[in-house]
Amino acid sequence: MSIGISRLYALLKQADAIKTGPATTSKVLISAFSEMQRHRCHEIANSLREKAVPCEEYFNFDSKIGKQIQYATRKGIRYVLFLGEDGNLELKNLETRDQKQVSLDDLHSAIS
Repeated sequence: MSIGISRLYALLKQADAIKTGPATTSKVLISAFSEMQRHRCHEIANSLREKAVPCEEYFNFDSKIGKQIQYATRKGIRYVLFLGEDGNLELKNLETRDQKQVSLDDLHSAIS
């Protein structure tokens, strides 16, 4: 007699015998809307990583904001940072749904 691994996994998860966490350790998803923003994205990501903040960069320029937020939510990322064409940074907290404009200097304290 055999039981499928997927059924066994589902039963163990349902019984809370297996704990699953987020799909990533990233805290911030940095979202760019054009190829011209790629360099700025790298700068911001490096700045966050220097302060030990794990982050990801999102470069699917055809994706709409909703898809980017879905991606972050699915992976368990709490914040999405949008780079505006004018250089402004908008930080969205996916748990509270709050969104605010931040400077690069204030970004670290805004996500802590």
